[in-house]
Amino acid sequence: MSITAPSPARLDRFLRFEADVDVAYEQETGAHRVSELRRSIVVGLFVYNIYNLTSIFLLPDILELSVVLRIAGVTPVSLVLMWLVGRVDAVLREWLVTIGVINAFALPVFLFYWSDAGLSAFTFGELPLTLVFGNMLLMLRFRRAIVFTMAAVVLAAAAAVAKAGLPADLKTAFLIQIATGVLQPLRQLAWRSEPVLFLLARTRCKERCTHRQPIQQDFRGSLPDRCTDRSSQSSLARQRPCDPVQAGPFDHGHDGRY
Repeated sequence: MSITAPSPARLDRFLRFEADVDVAYEQETGAHRVSELRRSIVVGLFVYNIYNLTSIFLLPDILELSVVLRIAGVTPVSLVLMWLVGRVDAVLREWLVTIGVINAFALPVFLFYWSDAGLSAFTFGELPLTLVFGNMLLMLRFRRAIVFTMAAVVLAAAAAVAKAGLPADLKTAFLIQIATGVLQPLRQLAWRSEPVLFLLARTRCKERCTHRQPIQQDFRGSLPDRCTDRSSQSSLARQRPCDPVQAGPFDHGHDGRY
């Protein structure tokens, strides 16, 4: 059975929304996004500061510095970010989140590099966890996730190479760990993003070609009903007609849950 869908070329390699879909998506999900970000920041700060306990054993030479930087440095910045995300526009909000997760990642990298304690190398294990958490916060924000992930790889690799007293074999192992650690977050991010973007764009086109009848599904499976109001209809009407194509690669057995 044929359905209407936009040309695949209209979704670029960074999985970006087109302008009208971007506006509709933000209108429908913006408030929920802010709520989820604030909840995630609180949970993240709780877990992040638990690592003050591991510093007792792994970083005894700079324990005070570790505690101060986590509690008086990263925590207040994160709380300000939690306050700001609901008071700025969507673009600035996502860049603030990106800067925030880079900031959170940079601290354990610095502590790993700066400490001369015998067990300080074990703090490197904190970095992949922070990397995964940052990519989770940037889900469906693929361009920002790339910026964060590449910054994380560069910082961690530089610290591993430059850390004094670290055996060459261990440096090599850490480089491999951080290099392979970025693949799954980015692959998972792309896998979760692409069906949503495709289905949103396809549904928008489908509504346009069927006189924009309301769709009674939530945004994860189609463009929301709110996007069928008059202002959105005017925007959609200005788009070029879509061409009928066969069902997309995400139709077969996909239940719309992401």
